[in-house]
Amino acid sequence: MMSEKLGKTCTRWALADRLEQLARQLRSGKLELDEYSGEIPESLEMEFHVREKKAQIRCKLEFRWSSLGGYAGAEQHEIRQWQNSFKQVKKPLAQSFKQLKKNAQGQLTAEDPSLQAFVAASRAFAAVAAPEWPEAIQEYLAHLENLMRAIEKQEQESILHELQDLENNMISCHRELR
Repeated sequence: MMSEKLGKTCTRWALADRLEQLARQLRSGKLELDEYSGEIPESLEMEFHVREKKAQIRCKLEFRWSSLGGYAGAEQHEIRQWQNSFKQVKKPLAQSFKQLKKNAQGQLTAEDPSLQAFVAASRAFAAVAAPEWPEAIQEYLAHLENLMRAIEKQEQESILHELQDLENNMISCHRELR
């Protein structure tokens, strides 16, 4: 996984220079960074957000394109298989979590179908997770175990706490690892 984040303070002139350098590379169709060098397709996905929150202006520019074409045939096939299996696991995980949260307003038991579906979906998710996510998956599975213990002990406050921790973990992972 390649990533370049600038976490420093700079002048608006330095930022403008960096953006102009990026614009030249976009126009030329060739991106040259420390960790990545490659062609830029004519069409890409782009998001641009500007918002003010707590007296601070925040601008985010994100653009992306598939780099799958740069992989050999066998690698392409392997990546496509992983992407498809990941998508097949993600949807049931989200659906079962939503149902589990609804059912948690009552009394959950280990036999609850929503819990069983969520545990199965979570384990399937962990099985297909990218190899570069081991810490995030271990944390997620630890919260899942804590949830199951809280359900066994019928500790409603702990159940709700672990559900919130799981949800926070999912949101955090989605932001950081997508």
